[in-house]
Amino acid sequence: MQRRALAYEGVKMACELHGRRHQRFVLHPDQSQAPKHAKVLYLLRHGEAGHNVWRKAEFDAGRTPTAKRHNADLVPAELHDPRLTSKGEADARLAAVMARGLPTPEVIVTSPMRRAVQTALIAFDEAVSAGVPVVAHELCREAWIGSDPSIWDSRLARGALLEEFPQVDYTRHVFEEEDPPTGPVGALGGKEIDDPLWWWCDTPYGWSHRGFDEAIVAEHAHAFLAWLMARSERTIAVASHSHFLMALCHAGLDATFASPQVLYTGELRAVAVSRENAPETTGHYHTNPF
Repeated sequence: MQRRALAYEGVKMACELHGRRHQRFVLHPDQSQAPKHAKVLYLLRHGEAGHNVWRKAEFDAGRTPTAKRHNADLVPAELHDPRLTSKGEADARLAAVMARGLPTPEVIVTSPMRRAVQTALIAFDEAVSAGVPVVAHELCREAWIGSDPSIWDSRLARGALLEEFPQVDYTRHVFEEEDPPTGPVGALGGKEIDDPLWWWCDTPYGWSHRGFDEAIVAEHAHAFLAWLMARSERTIAVASHSHFLMALCHAGLDATFASPQVLYTGELRAVAVSRENAPETTGHYHTNPF
């Protein structure tokens, strides 16, 4: 985690040095000292899900937990877009206790993956009941590194997710399903996975020949923050995942952290963030980072 956090901070500094970032998203540890134009973000990590339990069992048995494309037909089917466990639901209910002591968010943005959506709907149940919109966004789904992502980083098809969570807007910022590759790697427990980004190891910005790396994840985090900060709402809830939230903190926020920012399952943090212009740079601006 320390190495990855440093890598994200290095990407952030390099992007700004070379003119790739014209805005900074400044973290204000003391919300009372934040400028008036700052937004308050509620960062929420999903509660314990089925893959967390499976991974722990594999480690306890002395094995490295591996559930990827190359062995997709050999692992439990429930690792595909896993749901919360009973403990995970309890994690979300604990987050709800904290959420009820905070101002109601004006919009709830969630990873499209089921564990994050479930956590958001439980933790912000009062806001959802009051009609606060819930929007799924592809950019804040769990991050992965490399060209062979884990099964639990794949999601159900957009149509299936919309059917399961009709109160969530999946239509604007989540890609439609695509037919996956044929053959044994195209199925999990006899069921095909039609998550286009996961199957093709693709990014919303286009294909990367080297697979996902810290630079691509950093771009996602920065772009997602830019989208949040450009919205009209001043108080926004974000339900996501440990790796992506760490990238958001270290690669997206202008802040100094003493240690890697890894949220525990069900953790909810309220942070104040303002959008500021980055210093002028003489670096050359590249339109395509990949």
